[in-house]
Amino acid sequence: MPCTRTAPCACTMGRYCSRRINYQMLPHLLYALRMLRQHPAYTALNVGGLVLALACSLLLYWFVRFHQSFDTYQPQAARICRLVTEQRYGGIAYNAGIPTPVGPALRREVPWLRAVAMSIGQADQYVRVLGVAGQLEATYAEDKAVAFVEPAYFSILAYHWQVGTAARALRRPFTAVLTRRLAHRYFGAANPLGRCLRLNNSLEVQVTGVLGDLPPNTDQPYELFISYATLRYYQHAGTPLTSWEQVSSQTHAWVLLPPGGTPAQLEKALMALHRAHFPATLGNQRYRVLPLLAQHFSASYNEGRYIDRATLQVLILIGALLVLTAGVNFVNLATAQALGRGREIGVRRTVGATSRRIFWQFMTETLLLVLAAAGAGLVLAYAGLPGLRGWTDAPVPLQLDGAAWLFLAGLVTLVTLGAGWYPGRVLAGFRPAQVLKGQAPTLAAGGLWVRRGLIVAQLALSQGFVLAVLVMFQQLTVWLTADPGFASRDRVLLPARPLRPAVFRQLRQELSQVPGVLDLSFCSDVPALSTINTSPFAYDHRAAREPFLLARLPADAQYVPLFGLQLVGGHNLPASDTVRGYLLNETAVRHLGVGSPQAVIGHHLSLENGDESSAGPILGVVRDWRYQGFQNESVSLVLYTNRTEYRALTLHLAPSMGGTPPPAVRAIWHRYYPNQLFSSTRLADVLAGFYDRERQQLAIVRLAALTAIAVGCLGLYGLIAFLAQRRAREIGIRKIFGARPWQIIASFVGEFAGLLVAAFLVAAPLAGWLMQRWLVQFDTHISLSPWLFGATLAGTAALTLLTIGYLTLRAALAPPAPALRAK
Repeated sequence: MPCTRTAPCACTMGRYCSRRINYQMLPHLLYALRMLRQHPAYTALNVGGLVLALACSLLLYWFVRFHQSFDTYQPQAARICRLVTEQRYGGIAYNAGIPTPVGPALRREVPWLRAVAMSIGQADQYVRVLGVAGQLEATYAEDKAVAFVEPAYFSILAYHWQVGTAARALRRPFTAVLTRRLAHRYFGAANPLGRCLRLNNSLEVQVTGVLGDLPPNTDQPYELFISYATLRYYQHAGTPLTSWEQVSSQTHAWVLLPPGGTPAQLEKALMALHRAHFPATLGNQRYRVLPLLAQHFSASYNEGRYIDRATLQVLILIGALLVLTAGVNFVNLATAQALGRGREIGVRRTVGATSRRIFWQFMTETLLLVLAAAGAGLVLAYAGLPGLRGWTDAPVPLQLDGAAWLFLAGLVTLVTLGAGWYPGRVLAGFRPAQVLKGQAPTLAAGGLWVRRGLIVAQLALSQGFVLAVLVMFQQLTVWLTADPGFASRDRVLLPARPLRPAVFRQLRQELSQVPGVLDLSFCSDVPALSTINTSPFAYDHRAAREPFLLARLPADAQYVPLFGLQLVGGHNLPASDTVRGYLLNETAVRHLGVGSPQAVIGHHLSLENGDESSAGPILGVVRDWRYQGFQNESVSLVLYTNRTEYRALTLHLAPSMGGTPPPAVRAIWHRYYPNQLFSSTRLADVLAGFYDRERQQLAIVRLAALTAIAVGCLGLYGLIAFLAQRRAREIGIRKIFGARPWQIIASFVGEFAGLLVAAFLVAAPLAGWLMQRWLVQFDTHISLSPWLFGATLAGTAALTLLTIGYLTLRAALAPPAPALRAK
């Protein structure tokens, strides 16, 4: 028998028949649509708050999921590890590299490993594309794309070979493979196989293979791979192949563990290897194992776009709090609007509607609102995705696969059930006799204290976000405006490969005569160091090497005055092309344990650099500076003159230049470096780059704060509407007896002032504790001053007054007669 309205269903499913359920839900759906059309303001406010929260949650979901997916596409990701170095020299320092001989030694002495491969990255390379006849066609600058790799590298990390194989393509010296993107960049639509590339005018390689492009969710930067066998004939930028002493952050050893193998087992093997080959550094150096899937979350060993897991957990919590505050806003607005539906519910109950039917009717309305908000939120999140990419400097993709739809469906279900249950119970609890007699359903509408508690929670969340934004902004401002210990304004960095001494002097003379160039210095790097090269050394006549390494900074005699480095003892480096003496920083002197800086001046220092070593007197001591920003402690540094190690040219420009080298500088530079690309980098931009991670965190927290404040304002609007309706008769009576409008407004403001203070008492200690934990991770940080808390309270108070001002003013100015006649 078919299901009808007059006869019960006779099918085997009885009252759970899907046809009967669908038939009964249709009136709910139609009635819900009609009610939402009749209350457009209520619908717009609810949908608006939910749209903001759901859109922000979707953006955070895509951001978190993108970072959690790094290198997970690798088929053997769970068994791939990279070896790194932990150094202990008065403190713990972390080096992303490993001594070059470790890889070959592992292959020989640890046979249970499935594969071991070395890679040596080459930074700041100039790649010249040669034509078929050997003529120069184009020159490109590659920052981190070039690396020497062993063929086994491709048996550990999976790449899609479009042309060639790893075993053949990189077997011989002077061969290279590149990604499809680089092949198209260098050669266009032409066949790249057999074509030649020249690196830095010193190494020529032939293309023997083409790889597929790298996905965006990887920390592997290399796209041009040169055969490791080439290193037997070419002096690369890195540590020597047989040196156990030096560690370069670009020298990596990759390991594929066997099934069931663990990083702990590999670390034991590394300890035995270390003890057998280089026991002298066992006391202050350890080789560690970094799993591939942990690389992206390692602040110590990842030199790329890392993010720590704690930050992702905080972002997940922020998304949950935004959804929660949107749900609270919905409850406030729904219960406030319920008073206006008392007569409607009373009539429906009188004609036979049950409490259960009323409840599910409201749940249907809630579902429609949430679905509409989810659709609009998805569109808004899509529109905001380019902004998120720009704020965070991460190519977060638009993911609308099964997992994303499941996440959105879970949000819709959670918000519908969580936000709709309490208002639905309120509406279902109205007593028909009471509301039809004109009595306000105060008890049925739920306790006022419940809504006050919800508003306190919303305000506390908004105040917590505001305090976090103020603290992070203040910390960034202090870092960016504080003195790093060297002059950065109007200093510009140019690439400059080593030249013959006479040519160096001629280049210096020509550049110094250009109007606008105040001073110049040749060096290996500016004082704002993104990476450092360290070396062991011996001090004075001590029998053994010192138990810590020195970070090398080759520079000419103009380096100290150009950057305004302060000498605390001794004198500056002499004008020389070779090592004639050394300058130490205060941290190095402190680690030597010799007392004052003057105590080291005149003593000799022997510095090892690969297979070479150089000795000379300590000429002076410079004051410590923040070589990598204010987050980290200073390291032991040594400055010395050595022309063959210079890689950069720094210009001090006149302020009128605006940080841009004049055209004459470019023309002169091109005469001396005709085969390289001209580029200039402002030192101020390098300094600002040290705080990119904190700037990204601030952008996300600021977005969450704006969303929470907007949703919270809607919640305040809902509660003031509820109070205005509930107290309409009271306001009318007070006005008849002579109450002034400002007195009525003051009563409302006093109501919310108490809620605001209560929320502050909840938010201030909790948010302050969380921000203090964020601050103490940095070596230099601000203190949580009282003005930050005062600004938080004042800002949220101003927003609260602006939000409730319109409704309170309208209630205070409304004529009393309609309110007294209303039933």
